[in-house]
Amino acid sequence: MLAVNLSGVFWLSQAAIPHLLETRGVIVNMASAAGVKGQAYTLPYSVAKAGVISLTRCLAIEYGKRGLRVVALAPGGVKTALTASVKFPEGFDPALIQKLMPLMELATPDEIAAAVAYLASSEARYVNGAVLSIDGGQTAG
Repeated sequence: MLAVNLSGVFWLSQAAIPHLLETRGVIVNMASAAGVKGQAYTLPYSVAKAGVISLTRCLAIEYGKRGLRVVALAPGGVKTALTASVKFPEGFDPALIQKLMPLMELATPDEIAAAVAYLASSEARYVNGAVLSIDGGQTAG
């Protein structure tokens, strides 16, 4: 979980930064509502995504004056085959699972893609080090 969701982001950023500095590019990291606000039964995933948020903020500070923006998107539940097959451990506490539920229905992949497109665009030129929650209110309370 850490290798893919945190270390992968770290190594890819390290490899891309020289080119992105030359082109005044943007790194859009995929965090998660689980990294913004801890969630039951998702400890390794939540820790990895919290690390992505911290990595995003650190890189934004370190490289912002050099023209590189680094931002993160923190989606909540998204309608995918993966979320349709989520299973919880035997004996789980339903009250803890309820805290994972957004106030609205799950997002669509297209809604997440539109947010990524915005963050990567010149329209978001003043957005740096930010984490955009797109989670139907899941992390609001």
